[in-house]
Amino acid sequence: MAKFQALVPDAPERFFAIVESQTIAPSKRLDQLVAAQINEAVRGRQSAVALMVLCVGCAIVFFAVGNTVAGLAFLGLPVLGFLRELLPERGSKQIHHRREEAKEPEPDSGDS
Repeated sequence: MAKFQALVPDAPERFFAIVESQTIAPSKRLDQLVAAQINEAVRGRQSAVALMVLCVGCAIVFFAVGNTVAGLAFLGLPVLGFLRELLPERGSKQIHHRREEAKEPEPDSGDS
């Protein structure tokens, strides 16, 4: 290293700068991705709450007017969507993962 430093005086600093840039930059990108996912989840929940409040308000109006079919329609699907948004996604991912594990390996397509 001493011989190399004699040829290029700032070589160790350059090496450390390169290594740091290769490890720190991906870490910062990963932090940004995690923050974006958290923000997206928060916005999704806020949208679900706003939709539910709007639909419940419309349902109350339709029930007050005497149109129970429209009132039930405004309560049905949005409420289910809101509940789906609040519940953790683990259940659907576990089912999908179990299905993937249960699949049998595909036979070779080559002529062996």
